[in-house]
Amino acid sequence: MKIRSLAVTHLSEGRVVVVTPPASPAVTTADARAHCRVVHAHHDAMLASLVGVASAWLEGPTGWLGRSLVTRTLDLELAAFPCGREAALQCGPVSTLSAVTYRDAANVVQTLDAALYFVVGDTLVFNQGWAPPATYPRPDAVVVRYTAGYGDATALPPPVRQALLLLVGHLYENREAATPTPQTALPFAVEALLTPWRKYQ
Repeated sequence: MKIRSLAVTHLSEGRVVVVTPPASPAVTTADARAHCRVVHAHHDAMLASLVGVASAWLEGPTGWLGRSLVTRTLDLELAAFPCGREAALQCGPVSTLSAVTYRDAANVVQTLDAALYFVVGDTLVFNQGWAPPATYPRPDAVVVRYTAGYGDATALPPPVRQALLLLVGHLYENREAATPTPQTALPFAVEALLTPWRKYQ
């Protein structure tokens, strides 16, 4: 299987920072071992590392998929409150929103009253007619903290989980920078499985 060179998804509004990383991998070492048809535990450390590499390529703020798989806490940093009523919460699916904080005109951190906004899907929506407070000129003047992801590894959508295992299998079988023979992408493989789930920022 050949992994195509795909550009990293860049966020068009603000910057997303991982505050608390996932507590567990997106697929277990045992699942990776079974997929790669490895009958012993001698390569478990390597397989765990490959799961991490494949996950980093696929998910999170810099991932091709534009989503969070296993639950983690994220900060969306903005230079100011949005001009309209809405702000897209990147790398969903969003499960909870913890707080919206901002730096006031004196550069002092303030917490926005939770009664002034609500969440619809992966979008933060401010109340009709609200007036955003003045903020200090800095790239992280507004910080939205939220939890995103499908849950633990057992909650991943089956196509995404299978694509991740295919990536791990490819990396396990091809451990050098190049191969001596040309490779062809498998039909209905990684990109075909992931494309319906990709979020374009």
